[in-house]
Amino acid sequence: MAASTTDEKEQEQQQAEQPRKKSLLNASAAGAAFLVLVQVLSRLLTFVMNQTLIRYLSPAILGQAAQLELYMMTILFFSRESLRMALQRQAESSNSSTDDDPKQASKKPDSKKEDIGDVRIIEGTSCGQAQTVVNSSYLAVPMGIAVIAGGWVLQTTYTQLSDKKDDSDKSGSNDSTNYFQISLAIYAIASLLELLSEPGFALAQQRMLYSLRAACESSAVISNCAVTLAVTVFASRYLTNEGGLETLPFAIGQVVFATCLVLGYPLRLWGIAKQEGFSLGIKKIWTRTGESYYFHRPTIWIAGTMWFQSVIKHILTQGDSMLVIWFATTEDQGIYALAANYGSLIARLLFKPIEETSRNLLSKLLNTDEQTPKDEKRKEEDRENTPSQENIAEALTILHLILRFYTILSTLIASLGPTLAPLALRKVAGARWADSPAAKTLSTYCYYIPLLAVNGITEAFVQSVATTRELGRQSVWMLWFSVVFGVASWGFVKRMGMGADGLVWANCVNMLMRVVWSCGFIRGYFRRVGRGRGVEIGKVLPGSGFVAVAVAAGAVARRVVSERGVLMDYVKGGGLAGIVALVCLYSERKFFIECYKLFKLARKR
Repeated sequence: MAASTTDEKEQEQQQAEQPRKKSLLNASAAGAAFLVLVQVLSRLLTFVMNQTLIRYLSPAILGQAAQLELYMMTILFFSRESLRMALQRQAESSNSSTDDDPKQASKKPDSKKEDIGDVRIIEGTSCGQAQTVVNSSYLAVPMGIAVIAGGWVLQTTYTQLSDKKDDSDKSGSNDSTNYFQISLAIYAIASLLELLSEPGFALAQQRMLYSLRAACESSAVISNCAVTLAVTVFASRYLTNEGGLETLPFAIGQVVFATCLVLGYPLRLWGIAKQEGFSLGIKKIWTRTGESYYFHRPTIWIAGTMWFQSVIKHILTQGDSMLVIWFATTEDQGIYALAANYGSLIARLLFKPIEETSRNLLSKLLNTDEQTPKDEKRKEEDRENTPSQENIAEALTILHLILRFYTILSTLIASLGPTLAPLALRKVAGARWADSPAAKTLSTYCYYIPLLAVNGITEAFVQSVATTRELGRQSVWMLWFSVVFGVASWGFVKRMGMGADGLVWANCVNMLMRVVWSCGFIRGYFRRVGRGRGVEIGKVLPGSGFVAVAVAAGAVARRVVSERGVLMDYVKGGGLAGIVALVCLYSERKFFIECYKLFKLARKR
């Protein structure tokens, strides 16, 4: 009888989990689509804006704009990235019983109201989990203030040293320096405004409200582009000084972007918060034992562990930009910024949304809910709370599909990209940029994109399932990778004189090391919990026929397509690309049909 009762409970639990898994896949499929569309829209608008702005900007101003963007990215990354990853690793709440309902809990004799007309928010409920996400997200604001203060000191010191070093090269007025410093201050304000919108973003991400997030980000991007373009054109027409307001329009547009986010999320989430009983501000959370707190200690512990890793990751991912600022003039920085922006366009359009949604889905499927350091140690030693085999199989399917898609796309980019990229640059940016070193740098960047793609999904898996101790070990390895990256950058850029191309190759070395480490971790993880399951190379690599045709087409393109940009060059390049695309569709038809069926099934669930 006891055995039959246990079996019945297990069956009921499995049946109860089925709708949850279907909803996860459904939301993830829809979320990936929404985020890709948002990225396409935002990058398309940004692309159109940049194409218009290039007519009004010199390479030096574009280089200064790249410095400002790096400054803001550093503030945001150090302030919120570790919190975002920690919040995504929380297990979903279960409030099926009346004990888990905060409204019911408030009616119990031992449950007191915090204030008149205000019920307690109970830990472990859906309401409590939402409040945990909101409260924890506000920690990004003081972190941002600290990063801004540190960045301001470093920037001031760097500017003073640069002024002393290049004093003899200065000419003209100080408008550029003044505008740059003003823009720097405005970017800092915009960063703080964007950090204030973090609770709304985190809540939308945790609830998988991707359509809401898409609406907020789309309106913000449209407003940013419109204001930046309008201010730049106005300044160029009506201001007499050469260069207009220089970098100031970018700063004003960024403030508008952040303002749209900080107002948009609360307006769209207010009804949900009111209906479910949590607050969009910081509010006290109560445990079952009657204790209270504002910030969830396990979440803060994980975020603190991940923060050190995020610092190293940012240095590795943005190391090329930092080295360009250190080694190159502002004009060279503008040239490199243009090549890097075009080269990483597909990564921002496609890879980033897939990485975000897959990390969120894998975290929930593999149930990596960590508690305290003591519990974490026991978890790593015993591995008692391993995910179900069904969830492991689901995670493997996701990994196989994404990696196979990435290898197919990478084959296309690596074979034809180096030849066709300069032609595309000539068409969209003009002959001045196509004849500059930016064309060669963009060609080299095509070899970096495949590594960027694979690293994104493999590190997303690591961040989804790794324990705190494993993340610490990864941080140590990434520190060594950063050292190798610095040495490689110095060797390629300074010693060998390869300039911006050397930075791209140094990034390839860095990214390859990170991919190898992540693949080793994934292999060990599935060996430990997969019961014979694991990533199969045959399900990841594309067909040999398609690879052979792509490599041959790339070799032919290098011989028959020139960089002059005449009509026949575009005809030859387009013809070769079309042949490879047709072979790809035929050779990988089963894979594409499988992806379509799975996506369609997930949308129906």
